[in-house]
Parts: sequence; C-alpha cells; structure tokens
Amino acid sequence: MKLKKLLTVALVGLLSLQLTAIEKVDNLGDFFTKGTYELNMRLGYEYSDLEDNGAQPGKGLTLSSYIGYRTAEYEGVSFYGEFHNMWKIWDEYNDLRGKFAGANDVIADPDGSRLQQMYMDLNMIPDTNIRIGRQAIKLDDVHFIGDIIWRNTAQTFDAVSLTNKSIEDTTIFLAYSDNVASILFKENEYDGIYMANVKYTGIKDHTQTGFAYLVNADENENVAGPSIAHDVQTYGTRLTGGFDALKYDFTYAYQSDWQDSESIDASLIQGSLAYKMGDFTPAISYAYHQGSDEAGGKGFANLFSTAHKFNGWSDQFLGTNSGALSDGLQDFNASLTYKKWGMTFKAVYHYFDTTESHTYDGAYGQEIDFVVVKPINENLTALAKLAYYDADSEKEAFGGVGSKDELVFWLRLDYKLQGKITDPFNM
Repeated sequence: MKLKKLLTVALVGLLSLQLTAIEKVDNLGDFFTKGTYELNMRLGYEYSDLEDNGAQPGKGLTLSSYIGYRTAEYEGVSFYGEFHNMWKIWDEYNDLRGKFAGANDVIADPDGSRLQQMYMDLNMIPDTNIRIGRQAIKLDDVHFIGDIIWRNTAQTFDAVSLTNKSIEDTTIFLAYSDNVASILFKENEYDGIYMANVKYTGIKDHTQTGFAYLVNADENENVAGPSIAHDVQTYGTRLTGGFDALKYDFTYAYQSDWQDSESIDASLIQGSLAYKMGDFTPAISYAYHQGSDEAGGKGFANLFSTAHKFNGWSDQFLGTNSGALSDGLQDFNASLTYKKWGMTFKAVYHYFDTTESHTYDGAYGQEIDFVVVKPINENLTALAKLAYYDADSEKEAFGGVGSKDELVFWLRLDYKLQGKITDPFNM
C-alpha cells in the first residue's frame, strides 16, 4: 500500500481521536481559534529567449498564491494545511505540460491548483517532532533535498519525517517518502525515498553535517520535473562556518549503485569562500559534478535539489538533478554582493567545463547573473533578476546540453502575511 493511502488512514484515525479528546474539555474552540494563518502571493513576469531553437521567446505574467492555516497544539498534536494556486494572467510560453510546446521557449510554470501541504505534527516525545503527511522538506543548502520555491509551484513530499534534538548540539532528521508533488503539478511516485541527515553545531561558528539519501525509483513511473528517475544511493558530508569575516562552505558526496541500478560511480565536490568587507562580500566557488564512466551513462545526480540555486540562473544544467550529464560539469564562479540603501545587489560570473570526454571534451560556456532585491515593507519585497548564458563556439557547433545562448529575466513582487487567526476580526 502506498504511503499516501496509509497517511489517509492515519490522519483520519488520529484526527478522530484528537477531536474526541478535545470534546472532553471546555476550550474545544481554542484548538482552531488560537491557530495561525499564512498568506504568500507572488506577482511575476518572466522572459526567456533561447537562441536559434526555432521557437519564439517565452514570456508570461503570473500570480502564484499559497494560503495556509496551522492549528494550536493540544496535548502534543497540531495540524497544518496549505492550498496553492498558480494563475496565468498572460502567457506565451512552453509550460512543459503541452501548451505552446515548440512554439515558444520554456518557462516551467503550468497553471493549476492543489493541496500543497497537509500534515500532522506529533510532539509527545521530548525533543522530538514526528510529521506525517504532505510536507515541504529542505535540508542543508537544498543541494539534494529542497522545495524548488524559486518556481511558482513548489515541490513537496508525501512523507513521514522525524526530527530529534535530544543529543546536545545535534539535530537528527529521518524521513521516508514515496511520492513527490512536482513543480509541474505532476505526482511522481517512487518505491521509496529514504533520507537521513545529522547536524552537529557543538563547535562555535562551525557546523558539520553527515547525510545519506537512498532513492528506489519506480521503473514504470514517467517522472516529470527536475527529479531523479533511477535507483541510487548517496552519502556525504558538509562543513560550513567562518573565522570572523571569512566564511566557508564545503560539500563532498559519493554516489553508487543501489537496488536495480548499474554502473553508477560518481562524486560531487563543492567549495566556496566568502569574505565580508563592509557593505561588500566577494566570494569564489568551485563545483565538480563527476560524469559517467562511459558514454550515455549516469553522472552524479543532485536528486531533488533546488537546482536553480546552483550552476547559473539560466538553468542550462538542470540535468544535474537526474544525473543526465554523462560528460559531467565543472563550475568555476565568482560573485560580488553589495548591500546599501536597504537593497541587496549581487553579480555572479560562471565558467562551465566538462569533467569527462566521452562525447565532448571542451568547455560548455560562461554565464553572467545579476539580481537586485528591495524589501518595500515588512510584507512586500521586489526583485529584478537577469541571467545571460553564452555558449562556447565549439559547444555551439557540437550541440547538446548548454549549446545555445540564452537570456532570461524576471520581475517579481512577493507579498507575505501571517498572524493569529483571530487578528483579522479584531482590527
């Protein structure tokens, strides 16, 4: 039986027990009236122009909204529900669900509505939270497990998760999932996704994390969205911290065969250094995604990451999530962040190269990214963002991933509001 069926039985049964218990007390209504609401809305315009691909530029104006409600906690039990809607106000883009396919460039924002999150939190065990249901899971820097919140429809997991903090300075996270609600409104089913993440913060200004992520894919499932579609096991560590103004971030992970997969043997190395100098923070970073041992094989896979955060905002290399880059990827990049007048400015330069030479042994290309973020007030934030990818001339002639220039830019307004459920009635 799939997890979502078990979750339905568990939620109905436990909800019945909870309501029965509440009916025995005088403040039954407090369970709901002392809860909190959340509203998140995003009005955005996106333009995408992939050069010489026979399609018109993609462009669209969209409104994404999330409405959530969290009950108060009663005897260690609480509930959270969130509804999501993505509305195309004006669209001329390939949304990867069939509309304008071939006619316009891709913007991965199909329209639709769904129950985004619905889970129950159990806190009866000291220093332990057990969460059952559809939930967002974001681990570390979302390099392997994330919610892809940059897109207008976020990714969530049907899962049972456990977070324990009973050991001093240590956070243990364990989870099992068998369904991923993708950014394309597609339910991707798996035979099992197993997550373990242990974080230690006992050394001042430094954090050490160890993790293991095992994916048992459903060979009959047509996975949609930037997600893994084959069996694989991943083990690794992340070290983050700083020495005064100097900050570092280092990740190493190793991937190999598991269950029905064969010939997977790849590593990821990523490291960055940043140094804060007043209003300026320059940084350098290097990422190594090992390719496959043979042409057409699977390279290192970032699983369910928020891939847009890494390797360039034009999203040339989203195939890193599924291990599709058999020639691998090296990303040499430098950035400069400047904070002034209540605004954040950031510019990034990337140089992309291969790690293997099965089919192509040259550079992919280079990219320049730029973003400006301005909080207008405590609820409203404006953003302007641009990415330009310039393919190497040899790669243009060869074809394949990263072989075409692309210009992408975004304009967004994000509005967030939260409070007690009774607040709107007391204004």
